[in-house]
Amino acid sequence: MKNYRIEIKNDVLRISKRIKRIDRNYKVFFNSCSQNFEVWHKKELSFVVGKTLDNLALLKAHKTNIRNARTLLVNMEETNEKLEMKEKNDLENKNKAFLSSLLSYADKKSLDIDFKNINTTKWF
Repeated sequence: MKNYRIEIKNDVLRISKRIKRIDRNYKVFFNSCSQNFEVWHKKELSFVVGKTLDNLALLKAHKTNIRNARTLLVNMEETNEKLEMKEKNDLENKNKAFLSSLLSYADKKSLDIDFKNINTTKWF
């Protein structure tokens, strides 16, 4: 199989060297199939940068570095809690809207019911 990853050792903005300063096990590659830059840590894909190699790659490298794992996990947990609360509130709002429309429908239809003969069953 043809190697589709090209290691970037030198670039104009020296991003690859600056990423390597963050962690010496980081390597920057250009994926010729997807046309994206990738940052690998040892032999595992760490993250995909995108079409251009710029300062966002440095920020992502700092953010995802193992030394920042605790902070990253705390941020992920906070974000997940916020998303769960939002989903819960959205579900409650949908339920309230549904029950409200059901109640208004029942109120309108109850005007058509003959309450005098409510206990009698009409089989025929």
